Amino acid sequence: MKELIFDLETSPAKAWVWRAYKIDSVIEVIEDTKILSVAWKWIGEKRIYAMCLADFGGYIPGVVDDLEITKFVGELITKADIAVAHNGRKFDMKMAYGRMFMHGLKPPREPLLIADPKAEASSRFLLVKNNLEYISLRRGGDSKTEHEGFALWKKCMAGDLHALTRMKKYNRNDVRILEPIYLQ
Repeated sequence: MKELIFDLETSPAKAWVWRAYKIDSVIEVIEDTKILSVAWKWIGEKRIYAMCLADFGGYIPGVVDDLEITKFVGELITKADIAVAHNGRKFDMKMAYGRMFMHGLKPPREPLLIADPKAEASSRFLLVKNNLEYISLRRGGDSKTEHEGFALWKKCMAGDLHALTRMKKYNRNDVRILEPIYLQ
């Protein structure tokens, strides 16, 4: 059984809105949410991998074209019997499949199981919070990687290679702290 632990980091959507308080007030979507980076590891292996937009051929700094990274994420999912992601059912898997759909790509074979520790925590436990950092810290694990906040995402979208390297580090750490939670 091949078990894939993975995490996606994405850009925000750009849109014109009448007001910020209403979801349905979006007038026009200028740019969709796109995949900036992916981190992953296989259960039973030590190494945690990460790739970002700049790691793929044809990357142009400041252009958020996620076709190649989306194809790559699809290939990863195809190799997995079990895909594990914190909030994976509501976010990571839907994001991956949504981006494949928008690019006109054939969706990969579904994993036999999508394991979502956040969904499991929400349905089985009454915790104060169900986010990755809270669960990790309460179990004696590590915190998420500190960063400069949304400024990191803006720098990544602008093509700052140092920011993209920091994003991969942040992304890789999420996978690292998720593994023991999943295994328990």
